[in-house]
This record gives sequence, C-alpha cells and structure tokens, in this order.
Amino acid sequence: MASEISYPKLSVTNWWALRKKFQSNPNIKITPGFLAMHFEMGEDSARTNVLPPLRAIGFIDDDGRPTDLAYDWRDDEKYGEVCDVIRRTVYPQELNDAVIDPADRVKVETWFKNKARVGEASARKMAAFYLMLCEAVIPGEQRNGKANLEAAQKPKENKLRPVTSRIEQGSLFAEDKPQPQTIHISDSKDIITVPTPAVSSSPNIQITIQIQLSPEYTPDQLDQVFASLMKNIKKLHE
Repeated sequence: MASEISYPKLSVTNWWALRKKFQSNPNIKITPGFLAMHFEMGEDSARTNVLPPLRAIGFIDDDGRPTDLAYDWRDDEKYGEVCDVIRRTVYPQELNDAVIDPADRVKVETWFKNKARVGEASARKMAAFYLMLCEAVIPGEQRNGKANLEAAQKPKENKLRPVTSRIEQGSLFAEDKPQPQTIHISDSKDIITVPTPAVSSSPNIQITIQIQLSPEYTPDQLDQVFASLMKNIKKLHE
C-alpha cells in the first residue's frame, strides 16, 4: 500500500499574520499556546493545523524556534527567494513543471486530490498555499509597514471640497429662445439642468454659487443639500 503523502495547508491569512509576528519579534517561540493567544484558535487546532505546516516548510525546528529560512521570510527583498526554496524543497518537480500559469487553480487542485488522496476541501487549501508561493507577491500593506508609514506621513488634504454652481440665464435679444440653466458641480459627473422661464429683453445674468462640502457627508445628506440649493435657485425666478 502506498504511503500517504501530505502537503502544507497553511491558510493565507495565518501566513501573513505570522509573518508580521516574526517581523516584530524574530526570536519568538512558536507553541500551541502562542498561536491560540494571537490567532484566535484553540491549542488543539494550532497543534494540528498550524505547527505541522510550519515544520514542513522549514520555518521552525522541533522546539518551535524560527529557522534561518523564517528570518529571511521577514525580509521583503528575500521573500520571493524564500517562496522558491519552499516550492523546490516541499513539492515534487513534476508539480512545479506542470504549473505554468498560477491562475490555473483547478488544474492544481486536481493534482493534489490525486497525489495526496484528499477531498476537495483539503485540495483547495493545499492548492491555495502552493499558488501563493508561485505568485510570491507581497501585498502593499504587508511590506514591513512601509506602505502604512508612507500613508501616515502623507500630508492630509483639506476635508472641505469646493463645489461651484454656475447659472446662465436670459439673452440680450427677446426673440432668442430661453436657455436652460445648467449647474456644474466640481469633482462630480452630475449635471443638473433647470428649465428657465421665458424672459423679455433681459440682460445676461450670471450667478456663481460656491459652497463647501465635507467628504464625510452621506448620500442622503448630499441629496438634501442639492435639494435645498435647487429650491433657492427657483426662488430667483419668482
């Protein structure tokens, strides 16, 4: 009888959360109690679902101490190299050669179902972890906190956004047809057109209204603001 083959099923969420822990404290000892405390899981679950994959990929030794590979894993510059080492060490060459396109998830899941003799749920987890290693991409928010630091240091923009409403009305000649009023709202694709009553030999009137809108306004609050604006505009023609 062929021996059972098992592959890591470490979730992507735990992968990134654990990397942050290693970055903040590279000398931590990974135990079931530590995982249960920081990752909201029971010790039995940590002992069964997290510790074995970490040992299998070479991140911790038998005592739960981080290895040199785990230290390199913390470094953004070495992240891709670490993923490649895990792929070549843990997985057979036939899988690495077969996966040309990491987007072909179904093909990878089928391989794990056949080779590891597992169900669909386990095959999906194994495939998700393997494909993450193939992509070897660090999300922006995971880059050693640099993205968050740059965002915090970026000067804050003025919360008030100017909105200018422009109304054009009338004509220099009575025989001209009245033109509708068009309200252009800055930083918005919305254009509000208000019919203009016929006028006779009236001078050209131009009214510019500028208000300040906070980006914190809800859609309902914005509707109320513009409804009030339209009401006041109509009063100009009464």
